[in-house]
Amino acid sequence: MIDLEGVTKHYQVGPVLVTALDGIDLHVEAGEFVVVLGPSGSGKTTTLNIIGALDTPSAGQVTVAGRDITASSRGEQQRVAIARALATGNPVLLADEPTGELDFKTGAQILELLSDQAAKDRAVLVITHNREISRMADRVVEMSSGKIISDGPPEGDKTALSELHW
Repeated sequence: MIDLEGVTKHYQVGPVLVTALDGIDLHVEAGEFVVVLGPSGSGKTTTLNIIGALDTPSAGQVTVAGRDITASSRGEQQRVAIARALATGNPVLLADEPTGELDFKTGAQILELLSDQAAKDRAVLVITHNREISRMADRVVEMSSGKIISDGPPEGDKTALSELHW
């Protein structure tokens, strides 16, 4: 469902070239619930924005649901198109800090909804700082300094939502 091959993203900040993503490869299958963890500045949101066609990579290839979106248009029209696609059953769901400002009960409801969507064969990618959420994922991708530093199952076994606390 989601394939990133050698994706790099650079931003020019005055005279400094900042590398937000440094040649990452990421593959997410239909029905997978994947959590991307990392500190601020690690490249999590840049990855999500590129997958969601809100930003374009400086290099590499991005394919979502079989469509090459490497050079797709940005801005408000794209955001509206993505929202419409999600409402009509898009096979990919992207969530950036979906529980960030929520109380535990409401956050758990949101996570249950996302998990249910993965069970309906959608690819679900959740960006978060909250390591506890990663315990319920099928896979956990950790990022640091624009690179994927680990990609695998959560520590221990996958945990039921009812076992999470934050």
